[in-house]
Amino acid sequence: MVSRATGRLLAVLLIGALAAACGQGASGEGSGDAEPVKVGLLLPATGPIEPNGKGNRQGFEFYWSQVGNRAGGRSVEIVFEDDKGDPKVALTKARKLVESDEVDVVAGLVSSAAALAVTEYTKGNQVPLIVTQAATSGLTSEEAASPYISRVIGTFEDTMAPLTDWVAESSGAKRLVFMGSDYEAGYDAEKAVRAAAKARGAQVIKSIYPPLGTVDFAPYLTNVPADADGVIAFFGGTDAVRFIEQYADFGLKGKIPLYGHWALTVGPLLASMGDSAVGVTTVQEYFASIDTPANQKFVEAWRAEFGSEPNAWNEQGYVAAQVLAEALRATQGDTEPETLAKAIRDVRLDAPRGAIRFDEHGQVVQPLYIAEVEAKGGPTNVVVEELSK
Repeated sequence: MVSRATGRLLAVLLIGALAAACGQGASGEGSGDAEPVKVGLLLPATGPIEPNGKGNRQGFEFYWSQVGNRAGGRSVEIVFEDDKGDPKVALTKARKLVESDEVDVVAGLVSSAAALAVTEYTKGNQVPLIVTQAATSGLTSEEAASPYISRVIGTFEDTMAPLTDWVAESSGAKRLVFMGSDYEAGYDAEKAVRAAAKARGAQVIKSIYPPLGTVDFAPYLTNVPADADGVIAFFGGTDAVRFIEQYADFGLKGKIPLYGHWALTVGPLLASMGDSAVGVTTVQEYFASIDTPANQKFVEAWRAEFGSEPNAWNEQGYVAAQVLAEALRATQGDTEPETLAKAIRDVRLDAPRGAIRFDEHGQVVQPLYIAEVEAKGGPTNVVVEELSK
């Protein structure tokens, strides 16, 4: 039986032979059209993390619209599937994309649990995968890494550990409390905070895990020790909005400093939080006010198209598409799985967030920023310090 990878290679060779026979080139963006590159985009379009998926999808599709849906001399066709943020649904949809739609590469994934389910399948079937938002270390750790997996978002070790270092160094905090959602991402974030605190001579004196979808945080906020030097948090979506609002309402704002992952104050959520968010300090991978030529160009194009500023979710999708396009240009449109996966891993580019590359495990190496929310006529993340990476 011919393997999927072998079948793809034979198809690419056949296309190349036909193109040569017809006198068509295969290297330029404007060369004669071969079979489209099929990209499976797997993101939540329904469910509690739908806004995250919507933002990633918008950014991914926007990039391709800017380049005429072409790269490496071939057109690009996107096949979208809603994974609902559910591991079982995500695996079923990934199988459909690979086995029925015969995509050349898969991009997306917001839920860490969904990503863990899908990556085992894509690794086994040698399908290149670009992860846009799932941050669990279980995808690109030394033990779990695969040459077919690359990720454009930082792990919790990449983000929460530097944040904890910064908190300990800048404030002298020794007694920290962790609060995070009760699932894989929350556990990963806590592990990173705890290890970094210990290395700095500090400690996590209490870890509190409200369930996803918590409406009333009061029973959990009651458990925050009054003598804590700071709370470091990871929540996303509506949970982040409720948590920030209730942290202030409960009287903790101004008494115990609040720090967190970028998901806590991502752009689309800040407007809903109002003054409750002012003073919250987070580690950020992207926000629209980053002052670089690449980001200025991105923001201007985004405003012209949508009439608003891009957010971190948008930029993640955009960068994933950028990376794939650069890889296709490098391979001159060759989508043989091993060749394309290596080309993805070799990409270096000046993204809106700054210069990025991938390490030997497929994890993005990127700049990070410490930001504090200021009022500015509306709550806004403002850079306090750029962390070298």
